[in-house]
Amino acid sequence: MAWVDIVGSSNLLRKTDFSAQWPLRRTTVNTNSVTAPDGTTTAAELFTTVDNNTHRIDKNPATLLADTQYTFSVYMKANGYNFGTLTLDEGSNITNSTNTVAYNLSSGTVEYEGSDVDFSNIINHGNGWYRCIITYTTSGSVSIDGALIGIWQDASTASFAGDVTKGILIWGPQLEIAASASKYVPRDIDAVSYAGSDGIWQFENTATSSNTYPDATGTYYGGVRTYQKPGGGSNSNYAKTRKTGETKERGELSKDYYDLQN
Repeated sequence: MAWVDIVGSSNLLRKTDFSAQWPLRRTTVNTNSVTAPDGTTTAAELFTTVDNNTHRIDKNPATLLADTQYTFSVYMKANGYNFGTLTLDEGSNITNSTNTVAYNLSSGTVEYEGSDVDFSNIINHGNGWYRCIITYTTSGSVSIDGALIGIWQDASTASFAGDVTKGILIWGPQLEIAASASKYVPRDIDAVSYAGSDGIWQFENTATSSNTYPDATGTYYGGVRTYQKPGGGSNSNYAKTRKTGETKERGELSKDYYDLQN
């Protein structure tokens, strides 16, 4: 367990469980059907249809603005097909798309990057899951106000007759005005964001990334991370700590509590 920095995390997308507002393009989707990277049964199965064409699920409109840099990220896992794609500001995930990135979900590599893409990456999250990332800057006008998640048959085939039993697993779509991907924030209807100065942290049981604040060592673990609120003043994250099975609330903690401070 550790503290994970969530400063600036935000998500412009809605219905991030794919249950609505994500039109299917020659695909079918089973939501909340498989285990996600966070251990919950909230990931979706995306299957191709037999149509000889491209296969994807779209978020359109995606509220893209002109002359703005966006980062779009989705967790993906192979499920019969090994190639997933992300596309911004374009209507399809064809192989010569300048705004598409294709990811090899078997080898964990970026297979194709369109010429207009600022940056792309694929990050291994274990158990076959990868966080796939595309960063792209819109021009003076938005061509297609969409964020697309697609399936390729192989490294160079975007249009094909699919197999209804094959596809990819998807979870955690996030679109943000940023040069890189931040911690995933699920969003149903209302906007979710964490604003403030550096030092706002969230307790994360399974955190393993390098941007974590380690737990206190010894018998106790957990703690409070103090941070500065916008406009002045300070606040502390809620936390618990345990010793030999005993749970104490933050207000009960005294000298035997490890206070995690800067």
